[in-house]
Amino acid sequence: MQAYDLDSQNPEGPLRYPPPENWSIPVGRIAGIAIYVSYSVFIALAIVAVLVATIQNRQGQADLPVVASTTVAVWATGWLVQLIVFLGFQSTTFAHSDSLTIGLLGAEVGFPLSRRRCWTAATNVLVAGTCLAALTVLGVGCLAMHLSAKSLDLGTLANWTQTLSTPGFGFGTVENIYLAATWMFWFQAFCQAFPMPRNLGRGGLISLMALFAAEADEEFKRKLARRMIQLLSLVLMLIALSILLVEPTQQVPRWPAIVLLSLLLWQSAGRSDVVAWIRSVEFAKIDQSESAALLLDYPASGSGSFAATRSHGSNLTGSPGLAGSQRAKSPGLVKRATDSFLLYQKRKRARLALQRERSEAFDISRLDEVLQIVSEKGKAALSSEDLALLERVSEMLRKNRQSAEATDGLSNQTDGQS
Repeated sequence: MQAYDLDSQNPEGPLRYPPPENWSIPVGRIAGIAIYVSYSVFIALAIVAVLVATIQNRQGQADLPVVASTTVAVWATGWLVQLIVFLGFQSTTFAHSDSLTIGLLGAEVGFPLSRRRCWTAATNVLVAGTCLAALTVLGVGCLAMHLSAKSLDLGTLANWTQTLSTPGFGFGTVENIYLAATWMFWFQAFCQAFPMPRNLGRGGLISLMALFAAEADEEFKRKLARRMIQLLSLVLMLIALSILLVEPTQQVPRWPAIVLLSLLLWQSAGRSDVVAWIRSVEFAKIDQSESAALLLDYPASGSGSFAATRSHGSNLTGSPGLAGSQRAKSPGLVKRATDSFLLYQKRKRARLALQRERSEAFDISRLDEVLQIVSEKGKAALSSEDLALLERVSEMLRKNRQSAEATDGLSNQTDGQS
């Protein structure tokens, strides 16, 4: 099954909604949702398999395959929990999805405008919060099972804290697999809450901001979302500096990884998905039957609806005397977003028509060559591509003939009436 992104075109006609990008493979449908698995999952599994095969023969690593298999199963359980949450909301009337991609961390939302019906800010926050809460509770349950297996009192707080301070996080032996599962579920929840692109926390954070700034315009929301993400990046940088000051020199340094995360988060603050999340929340306020798949033109391009928003903002601030009248005359956010969506649909239809004409012209140019092969060697000598070309040309001629007959019939009817 071929997947197309927003800028590619399906030769069979326009899509009802943009499917996931090419970096994933379809695996089936559950409850009406097309499930895709990212190629990064298979790459990670291959790396784990190579590492286990390389290290398992070393002394003291005999149980490594069992530990690795159990770890992968626990991590996949976290994916299953997130999938169940999405399927649960799918059964409601306000959180429908056409597709869901499973990545390394679980559920991914790369482009919220690709949904057939955009989710409201409250729905985004609720879905993300439910997934994170489910993973957290599952980790607590695994920790309780670990304490019960060790015959420790669950009602004593010291037992919980002492168990969590176990060196190696429980990955050393199979006996501590429940403790390892606890840390894995919590780590998965933390990674999903981290507001990087495609993570649940990013959409939840921007949607939460949109709830508190519901009356603000798009430009203000974009700036506020960027500042929030950049603020978290600065907090991470401060944490890295504090670890650098107190971390013993004989240990493997941890602060470079935190600095790298901080830089990646800072860089992601300017990504286009920030505007996509903001616009999806605004489109969710409109009861629409089709997905609001906007052709996003961002500040870097300086064109499109977002550039229009910027020009409106500059006009409002450039002349204090005319600010009130210009603000009153400027169209609202929903009007601008709707106009942008209609413009995108016109451009898309034009691109489809142009591509269809080019495809037909190419088929006609090769038709003589294919017919020559048929006359010399017969139809059996044609390749699958040549046969497909003949079918397309035949279908094109049939449609043209039907169109011509319909036109002639209409003209004859008009002549008879006259």
